[in-house]
This record gives sequence, C-alpha cells and structure tokens, in this order.
Amino acid sequence: MATKIYLNGNIYTSDPKNPHAEAIVTEGSRILFCGSENEALAYKSVKTEVTDLERAFVMPGFIDCHTHMLMGGEFLLAIPLNTADSKEKFRKIFLDYIAIRGKDWITGGNWRNQNWPSAELPHKAWIDDITSEIPVFIPRMDYHMGLANSYALRLAGIDEFTPDPPGGKILKDSRGRLTGILQDKAMDLVNRVIPEPDIFRQSLFLDTAIEYALSLGVTSVHDIAYKGQLKIFQKYDFEGRLGIRVFSRLPIEYTESIVNADISNITGSEFLRIGSLKAFSDGSLGSSTAYFREAYSDDLSNYGLPMEIMTNGDFLKWAKMADMNKFQLSVHAIGDRAIGEVLDVFEEVVRDNPKWDRRFRIEHAQHMSHTDFDRMRKSGVIASIQPLHLYDDGSWMINRIGKNRMKYAYAFRSLLENGINLCFGTDWPVVNLNPLETVYTAITRHTSDGMNPDGLFPEEKLTIEESLRAYTAAAAYASFDEKIKGSLEKGKLADFIILDHDLLKAEPDQIKSTKILMTVVGGKIKFQR
Repeated sequence: MATKIYLNGNIYTSDPKNPHAEAIVTEGSRILFCGSENEALAYKSVKTEVTDLERAFVMPGFIDCHTHMLMGGEFLLAIPLNTADSKEKFRKIFLDYIAIRGKDWITGGNWRNQNWPSAELPHKAWIDDITSEIPVFIPRMDYHMGLANSYALRLAGIDEFTPDPPGGKILKDSRGRLTGILQDKAMDLVNRVIPEPDIFRQSLFLDTAIEYALSLGVTSVHDIAYKGQLKIFQKYDFEGRLGIRVFSRLPIEYTESIVNADISNITGSEFLRIGSLKAFSDGSLGSSTAYFREAYSDDLSNYGLPMEIMTNGDFLKWAKMADMNKFQLSVHAIGDRAIGEVLDVFEEVVRDNPKWDRRFRIEHAQHMSHTDFDRMRKSGVIASIQPLHLYDDGSWMINRIGKNRMKYAYAFRSLLENGINLCFGTDWPVVNLNPLETVYTAITRHTSDGMNPDGLFPEEKLTIEESLRAYTAAAAYASFDEKIKGSLEKGKLADFIILDHDLLKAEPDQIKSTKILMTVVGGKIKFQR
C-alpha cells in the first residue's frame, strides 16, 4: 500500500484530544499518523509521495446527515423552477424547457412560492395550455407539496370527487375545482403513475450527485433510500464506483420484511452501509402540513397533517420491532406536536425493549416545545438538523406560527445546552448541498430577506467549532461510525478536504465564499480544483 505524507498544513482534526496538527500520513485508505511535521517525516522513504500543503486549511470531510442523492442528481438535471420568482418567469421556464425536452414527463423543479411577490401557490391553469400533451408533476422545494397539471391528474385518476387520502390533501378552490396542488400523501396518487427511471437515468442522477458532493467537500452522506433506490447504490459499491460513503436509511414500512429476511442491523462495506429505518411523522412548515399543538396563525382551522402511520398504530408497532432487532430509528418530525408524539413512542420503546446503544434520531426537530428538550436528552435522541432551512423559513414563518412559537424554532443552542447531540445535514435537494452555506447560517442565523443582520433569535447561534463538529465527529457518531471517521486520527479512514480559507479564523462572509481545493476519500484524490 502506498504511503503519502502531507506536510506544512494548518490541520483541524475534530479530535478534542489533538485538535490541531501540521501533517498527515496515509497508508492505503487509512490514516497512519496525524500530528507534528517532524514526526511525520519519520515515515518518509524512497517511495513515499510527499505533498506540501503550503499552510492550507485541512479538515475531515463533511458528513451530510440528511440527503436524497438520486433526487439531488435529478434536480441538477431537471427543469430549474427554483429560479422562478413570478408566474410569468414560471411559465417562461416551462416554455424554454419544453422546447428542448420533448413530451416526456416533466418532474423535479423545486419551486418556492415564497420567492414570489404574493407567495401564492401555483395553479395548474398556469401551465395547462402549454402542457396539454405532457404530464407534469413538480414538487415544491420541500417535497411535501406538488403541482400536477390536468394531464397528470387524469392519468392518476384524480378528479373533484377523489377523497383525501390519510395523511394527505387534494387542494380545491372555493368552487370545489382542482387546483393541481397535492399535499404529502396525496402526492403518492400521482407518483405511482410516473414511470420509474431506468438504470441509465439512475446512473446519470447518481454520477451527477456524487461529482457535485465531492466538489463541495462532502465525503459521506446519510441518505434516504426509497423504493428501488438501494439497488443502484449496491451496484456502484460492487463495481467500486460509489466515490463517497453512504449510510443508507430504508423506509420504516420495510421493517417486517427486513426482520423476516434476518438482515443484521449494521451491514455493508466501507462505502455503503445499512443500519437505520426512516419514518415520517408529519409534513413541512412551507406546505402548512407540519403538525402543531396550536393552529397555524394564518389558518386557524389547520393544525397540520400527521402521517397515517402515526394515527393507525403502525409507527409504534414498527418502531418496537425495528428497535428489538437493533435498527436505529430516524424520524422526520417538524411541528411541536409531531416531535412530542415521536418522543412518546421513543419513551415506550425504551421502557418495553431491552437496553442497547440505540441512538434515536429526530430529523429536523425544527419547532420544539420547551418541555421536550429534556425528554430528548433522557431518551438519548440525536437532533439531526438542517440549519440552512432557517435561511429560507426565517423570512416568512412568523406569518405561519407567530412570534411566540418562533422562540423555539431552529433552537440550535438550546438543543446543545440541554445535552442533546447535534449533527448537521441539508436535506438536499430541498436546499443546497454546500456545507459552507449551512455553517454560515448556523453561526449567523441570517435570513433570506436580509431583515436579521444580527441573526434571528441570535441567542441560538452556534460557534464555528460547534458547527464543524456537528458536520464531522458528531455526524459520524449519528451513524455509529465514530471509530472509523469524523476526525483525523491514526487508524481512521483518510477522508479529508483542503480549503482556501481557515474556517476557524474566517469572517462569516469568507466562510460562505470559501472554496474546496481538494477532496480526498480513502487516501485517493476524488476532486481537485
């Protein structure tokens, strides 16, 4: 195995026992040494490859704790509706896209109605005249709401008399006519008639996503694998093409099949591991489907939407079964009532099942009740948070939930000071995969409207070191990987990145503009600017 020495570096290790170093020595895919330059030179031989880092800032590769890689790759190649800031721009993007795309299904897009002057939801009438022969289903940026045109609604068999499915809503206007907007589980009615992408398109999506991740210094992801998606990751892993490390979370609906198949709780290779089951307890704030104890401030008849598995008992049943077989539980919960009800289940699981190192996760944990911080700590729950959502939500959420509830929204500091482990992610492609934008938001709490120069509830800011730890060592802990990655230490995987600014000394605006110069995964250069 080849030995490489990286000298003259400004290295942040994310190891509290040895936080800073000058040199790294790697052998094959592992770190042989991390420390002083003089000690590193002791490993030099005739065949050793030596790199002068020229005092560049080096740190462990970022670990994104919440991604949808195939959806992200598709998003990068799809209709770019995230740039639309008006109905007119929305239509023009469609016209330009159709001119080169043909008459296949149009999906993706990630529109954001909060970008538009009135923040109104799009309507199928906006595009029906230009897509009469093309089925369209395009999600809002949070993937908890989507717009279908009339053609897609007909293919799905949805009309004015179709009942709302449990955990979903089919929106209608004041005269009872379809608007084309489907919320949460109602989206499945259209999703099930969209043709599954073939292996060529899946490969295109994954290649695009991996290349993009490596360019941003992301060396590992905790991904959500939906139906049929795990196969492409397994294929890439078998062929040695995966490029980044993937901790795959499977839908909790698969619990009984997984247990009956006698699959162990953590299985796989250094590049692809399976060990967690993912559940949804509610929707999102942007789609007004996050589940709250009090009604939405802008719609007093609406408390949000609990998922059907929360109301019919399936979540409790599957959670106990998964935990009994030592599968980690990762649960999407955004509204305070959803978070509380997930904690109810976690507490019952702890009470009824044998003790083990279970590391429950709540994904998002965006809108906390003040009574639930201590409950999270006592149950050992990890808060898997996405600070960059605050940048968008913070400019308009006061209209949805009012100022009082905003006090415990995106409560990063409160979570940390209550003894709760934090790990960072993006939920890409809901927001940009770039970790530096996430770190910037965590330390500044700036919002997209520019109205909070000191930060929205600045007492909830994190420091730069706390943020980097949440993206490295704490992120590795969240997937049971703390012994092999997340910090630069002897014996751990040689996953590290080289940047053009020292993040520990940079001003906030410098952090946002910092570039990744090199990404190393398993001792091999995977990206170089």
